[in-house]
Amino acid sequence: MNKIKLLLALAAFAVLSCAAVPVRAADLSFGPSIRPQSYAIGLRGSGMIAPEVQFLSEGRQPDSIPNINRVLMFNAVVTADLTSSLQAFVKAGLASSRWSTNGSGNGYSNPGRFGWDVGAGMTWWPTRQWGLRIEIVRMRHQQSDVPQFETFTQTTALVVVPI
Repeated sequence: MNKIKLLLALAAFAVLSCAAVPVRAADLSFGPSIRPQSYAIGLRGSGMIAPEVQFLSEGRQPDSIPNINRVLMFNAVVTADLTSSLQAFVKAGLASSRWSTNGSGNGYSNPGRFGWDVGAGMTWWPTRQWGLRIEIVRMRHQQSDVPQFETFTQTTALVVVPI
């Protein structure tokens, strides 16, 4: 009988604790990156460890190279609350540049092999309706104009909306 009371008390405590904490099922993020004409769009689950799908377009390449690398990343994100409105996170996963554009005209077609990505950043929630996220992501993925991999680092500022 005491075990049942203890289990009921723990269950009631868990329900009340969860009700006091605002929970987001997921969030949608979008925003520009450092390179001209680059951007990122992401969908991230909630929780301390959450899945994320993010699409990143590297935008205009340096030295007038006409390629546009577009990377789709499938990540696991680990988040830690620093304050009630500030979160830090790290993430890692698979990256594919299958949807990149080869503007060099040399006839190479990206086979869509997977590479990797790692990143870190912070999310600030000034209100419950939106937030701001800054992240740095390091990627290694197949190039769009030659059959080799490239390593690339990009910083992105994103607006985050809970959904």
